[in-house]
Amino acid sequence: MIASWPDMQPGDQELWYKQGLRYDGLRIRVEPYRRSDTDVAFMRDAYLRLRKYENKTFDPVVYINELGLFFVKATRKLFRAEPQDRNSPYWFDKTINGYYWAEVNGQVPVVFDCQWLPLEKRYYICEALFVMPEIGSLVEVIFTVEKLPQWRAIVSSTQQFLLSHIKR
Repeated sequence: MIASWPDMQPGDQELWYKQGLRYDGLRIRVEPYRRSDTDVAFMRDAYLRLRKYENKTFDPVVYINELGLFFVKATRKLFRAEPQDRNSPYWFDKTINGYYWAEVNGQVPVVFDCQWLPLEKRYYICEALFVMPEIGSLVEVIFTVEKLPQWRAIVSSTQQFLLSHIKR
């Protein structure tokens, strides 16, 4: 489902289709979640796990005070056939993700996967994952990276939005 931001009204699907990845609102996905705890450290750990076949490297983990989040940049080398023109701006040999997460009393209540846009050399979209035990669900919220400083409001507003729109 989609919702406008910050007023959290049901979103305009036509606008969502037109704007695509630049959609100003939030895209929300809810899936069943059987665990009773709200710790999503397992997702953070999955993002940060080194797998030989992925050829992934990580920068050092840092804490960003302004966001209240930990951050690590992950770079994965892509194995590709030789390009026609190696100097083409559309040929990339790596993919970059920025992973952010909060920690509260040793638990991870929310984790973010922000994806890099190589042509513009910037992060462009983030996916937040958190648990809502009230509805037994894992929630994914997708938004433009410019909204990341508002992550607390996004999580809280999404929870309120879902609780007010889900029929029990």
